[in-house]
Amino acid sequence: HSPTEAFPIFTYQHGTVILDSQAPSITGISADNVEILMISLISAPSGFITVIPDYTGIGDPDKYHPYIIANPHTEALVNMIRSVKQLSIALEGNDGFQFNDQLFLAGYSDGGYATLASQRGIQIDYPDEFSVTASFPMAGPYDLSGTMVDYFLSEPEYTQPYYVPYVLTSHLWYYQGLDVDFAEYFEPFWADTLPSLFDGTHSGSEINDLMPGNPLDILLDDVLEEFENDEDHFFRQSLEENTLLDWVPESPTYFYHGMGDDIVP
Repeated sequence: HSPTEAFPIFTYQHGTVILDSQAPSITGISADNVEILMISLISAPSGFITVIPDYTGIGDPDKYHPYIIANPHTEALVNMIRSVKQLSIALEGNDGFQFNDQLFLAGYSDGGYATLASQRGIQIDYPDEFSVTASFPMAGPYDLSGTMVDYFLSEPEYTQPYYVPYVLTSHLWYYQGLDVDFAEYFEPFWADTLPSLFDGTHSGSEINDLMPGNPLDILLDDVLEEFENDEDHFFRQSLEENTLLDWVPESPTYFYHGMGDDIVP
């Protein structure tokens, strides 16, 4: 840091995390979280004030993470940037630092979605407080109601099947409340089991080992049929609400995606 130089803020939105123990605020910059370690080693020495939000619920055993839902990502990022700016004012002497008006956003996978969602949220809801200098969303599922639904209805051999119940449970809890009756949507085993699987103590590989070959088979037959054919079905509507195609970015936006990506096509 420098007492005379102001630095740009760079926020990195991490990929899918399901374990509370993998929250960036818990692992810190360490070998326990290679993604965060590598990003920090690249960005901080390059002159950026590096900010890496946990996301809502991650790292907190008393809360769930609203996975692939736009607004909570924006709120987490906005609050993190505000906190960094307040910290700059509060710290004095050799611990002090200054920020300039530049704000860069980047993220991968779930973080790619979080990056674009936050960019949109800042542009629409916080235009007088923040201005994004440039954004770098990578490998995110931006078209939930189109590309992602079509992909899953094609019954692919999906390498990370736990992503499906992660999305569905999050959307149910977020929009219908924590007392939602999972038995109205899922087969009995899954209605009983899913809440405990997504409590922050089970890894994705643990859940994958339990999942059926077609992850949509966890749904009741009539629910799956309605999902396939009814555009007004709850899951269709929640996915549509969180699809990020209804706006035009005002800041330079650079998308990165792998042509061979079989998790987020």
